[in-house]
Amino acid sequence: MLKAPARPTRAPSIEAPLVEAQLAELHRAMRTTFGPRVASTALAEAGRRAAAELLRAIPLPERERRLSLPRTASTAMLLAFLRRHSGRFAAERRFTARGGTSPVLIIAANPLCDPPTRGERVCAWHEALFETLFQALVSPGARVRETTCLAQGDAECRFEVTFEEG
Repeated sequence: MLKAPARPTRAPSIEAPLVEAQLAELHRAMRTTFGPRVASTALAEAGRRAAAELLRAIPLPERERRLSLPRTASTAMLLAFLRRHSGRFAAERRFTARGGTSPVLIIAANPLCDPPTRGERVCAWHEALFETLFQALVSPGARVRETTCLAQGDAECRFEVTFEEG
């Protein structure tokens, strides 16, 4: 018989490095308690809020300047920022990113996907975090979609960035 997950005493802080076990436990408890659809919606909102906290590290004039740069330059700057701060959303050794016209973000051995949940992607938090950052610092038309997920048996969680013109 499955044991009910322990209730976290408080939510993890974006100010402190990621405590993987606690965050994974929180995500599992959300999916178990509320089901995948509600949990995904709530975790996406949490990802947007976490992105807002990360954005506070960049002064507003600098954020606005980045939006005016060529997309490849602002993308390169954001990817460098994500690499420096990856301890806030993934263990540093597990996060990689490639730039270019179609950036790709990869989290290997994502602890939020443990245990695997066949048939559903569980990375709404990361997806929303990355999309919010790309929209704020690269292009308001940025969209981030998870294309592979460890929870579905894939080798890694992979997020692809596209840009809508307009």
